Amino acid sequence: MYDKGHGTHQDFNQAYKWLDLAAAHACGRERDAYLRFRDAVASKRSRDEIVVGQRLALSWLPGAGSPRQLGLAPTRSSSAAPVRMPL
Repeated sequence: MYDKGHGTHQDFNQAYKWLDLAAAHACGRERDAYLRFRDAVASKRSRDEIVVGQRLALSWLPGAGSPRQLGLAPTRSSSAAPVRMPL
């Protein structure tokens, strides 16, 4: 959505954040897919820009618009932390 600007403005930082959060709350093939999408967004960004996306994911609080509400994560709950991409 944010990566392509579908229904909203294009924002790679937001795309990275939501894909990172979705991957952290998914399992198996679904998690792998989110990680591939997130890494595709990261491939368009500098290290500093990736860090911004990582910080957004780490600072996100539930209730302020969740991946589940946007259809980006399964409905089961998980306490998994966002997945860090090596720089």
